[in-house]
Amino acid sequence: MKIRAGKERGTPFVSVVVAARNEADNIRACLCRLLHQDYPEECYEVIVVDDGSSDGTPEIALSIGEGRKGFRLLSVEEEG
Repeated sequence: MKIRAGKERGTPFVSVVVAARNEADNIRACLCRLLHQDYPEECYEVIVVDDGSSDGTPEIALSIGEGRKGFRLLSVEEEG
């Protein structure tokens, strides 16, 4: 799905939060689609929240989003 900005009223800022745990098979396609929208790059951010993945999910996410303005990776440590 492509998101189109409404130019006549101004473009709202959008935050997309992706919750992930052991999503190595899916995270690449998800982030590639989110980071290549038909929406002004300065008007959205993608935040990946990794919940203790053990399959390389955070490393894959970083390899795709690293260096992009508006990309953040947050890691939630397992408690216990």
